[in-house]
Amino acid sequence: LNNKTVLSVAIACALPASMVNAKTFDKTLADALAASPLELQQVIVTFEGKGPATTEQITALESLGITGGVSLRNVPIVGVLANKQQVEALYQRDDVVSVWNNDPLELENHESTQITGVQALQADRDIRINGMPVSGKGIGVVVNDSGVDGTHGDLAFPDHVVQNVLAQVNLNSYSGILPITYQENVSNTDILGGHGTHVAGTVGGNGAKSGGLHAGVAPGADIIGYGSGAGL
Repeated sequence: LNNKTVLSVAIACALPASMVNAKTFDKTLADALAASPLELQQVIVTFEGKGPATTEQITALESLGITGGVSLRNVPIVGVLANKQQVEALYQRDDVVSVWNNDPLELENHESTQITGVQALQADRDIRINGMPVSGKGIGVVVNDSGVDGTHGDLAFPDHVVQNVLAQVNLNSYSGILPITYQENVSNTDILGGHGTHVAGTVGGNGAKSGGLHAGVAPGADIIGYGSGAGL
């Protein structure tokens, strides 16, 4: 054994087993299962691995009577409906890294515009444009990202998203000898990820779907979507 190996073994032996083989049982999920042991809960299960859940792992779920769910394509995560007994039995498997409650999505744009001073600016009666609060009206903003979903009520095309370009299909962006093939006036250009729609909403969503609560920084601005692709 070399020095690094000896050191690694020593550290591993000194640490509690819970830290060497870290597993997580979400407290919110544990509380929900304890309150209603027979009720099916929405559970996010993460297995060990680098690709999707294996056939053996899916079979293990089925052997516990867990038959409904969604398995992600590129990572070993499965969303299932399961009761307390099923989840606890599943958690005992060595290849289960964590079980989490499928918590509802929380929107935070309202808090963001408060923290950044946008709400204070718009409420300041000493700062007005033609008697109206600052809203970005008369300004156009290009969102060059994965695209923009103009079918969303906060970003309706063509009234609020005034132009939406599907550039992922532009062959000229790959080679100058190829023709320009982007498409304009496409209602939804966010065909891969959703990040561009999120950015457009933060910049200039009008908050229509939340009664104005989650409006963006400049809800009066015109949005020009340019879907150049999605990358993480």
